[in-house]
Amino acid sequence: DAFNALLKTLEEPPAHVIFILATTELHKVLETIISRCQTLAFQTPSLADLQIFLERIARAEKIELEAEAAELLALLADGSFRDAAGKLQQVLSSTADPGTVTREEVEQVTGAPAAVLVDNFLVAILDRDLPVGLETLATLVKNNGDVRLFVKLTLKRLRLMLLIKLAPALARDLSTGLSKEARSQLETWSHHPRANLLPQILKELLAVYDELGRAYLPQLPLELCLIKLTG
Repeated sequence: DAFNALLKTLEEPPAHVIFILATTELHKVLETIISRCQTLAFQTPSLADLQIFLERIARAEKIELEAEAAELLALLADGSFRDAAGKLQQVLSSTADPGTVTREEVEQVTGAPAAVLVDNFLVAILDRDLPVGLETLATLVKNNGDVRLFVKLTLKRLRLMLLIKLAPALARDLSTGLSKEARSQLETWSHHPRANLLPQILKELLAVYDELGRAYLPQLPLELCLIKLTG
């Protein structure tokens, strides 16, 4: 009823008025309203967009922001410029040397899983080393790590490995936030004897990611997936 009441005003607005309607659920807006508007679709910023945004802030504030730190902050922002700036401010207010921000400091302040745990988990999957994989997950839980974010970081690493193997040019563009050492490590893993199984591994972890929010023990779906992936 409210939309229908608005129709007449939208059809013949006063000359000095511009209506701007904003929604994340366009399908709920009546077609009669949409047909009387110019529709502009805004996309969620990519990780690269957020990383560039953070690096621009760092330059303006004369802060040395490591590429891997910017990459992690961009991931934690989950598609929000505001959250990206807020996470950076949180880290700066909690570090001993606000002139330099490292990935380790971001992990410590935000509670993000350590990169070494993600790497250990990846190696455990590739080497079919179940004990190491389970021990890694136990360490993650012991440190109150976010299991969902851990899987997200793992998926990102695995996707890069897959692209390094199948589309090197695209992988170079997507790995700008990695150090030379980290990229070299991913290139080495992309030649692992079981690297041809990366699509299946990614598919299994994607399925687990959707289950995590419903599990009684957050780590249990991931442990079961690890058991399956290691045979």
